[in-house]
Amino acid sequence: MRKNVTGRRLGFAVAALALAATGLTGAAGTAAADTTVRTVMGPEMKAGETSYAQCPEGTQLIGGGYAANGAFANNGDLLDTVDVSAPSAYRQGAWAAQIHTGTIRAYALCDSASAPTKAVAGPSVDSSQTSYAQCPENTSLISGGFVMSPSYSYGGAAYDMIEVNAPSQYRQNAWAAKAASGYAAAYALCRS
Repeated sequence: MRKNVTGRRLGFAVAALALAATGLTGAAGTAAADTTVRTVMGPEMKAGETSYAQCPEGTQLIGGGYAANGAFANNGDLLDTVDVSAPSAYRQGAWAAQIHTGTIRAYALCDSASAPTKAVAGPSVDSSQTSYAQCPENTSLISGGFVMSPSYSYGGAAYDMIEVNAPSQYRQNAWAAKAASGYAAAYALCRS
């Protein structure tokens, strides 16, 4: 029986469309003449490696994303998942992206006029729950992302996806993430 991968293909297409719509597909470090926001592109990384798009000194990370080339089976089924697309908890001012099988490149939106930002991690939870990354008092949620530990078939193919990666509709000032069958942790980007 062939699995329905329309949602996953759509996820890769939506990510690429979001990058194109926000101008992230241009050259690294490009910025419009009338804005304080610039795009920074990380290196393209192979399966299991993390691509970091690091904001330069004097700017603050305000968002990010990725461009991925996923792996497909001969019959066209998707054999890949994006495991990370989030503000880095380990590298201040960087957006992190990681893919299970293909290649991936992280992108960061960096603002020279922004107040300081900080990444906050939520707990890693199984698919019966939603992870929430809560911004501290006196900060504002400006974006977020996820880290996923996907489920795999007996043959080793990933068969999971992130079902929720958005501002929480239930908790004010929090980012939410939920996996379909594996584990997920939400990451919030909070501005002072």
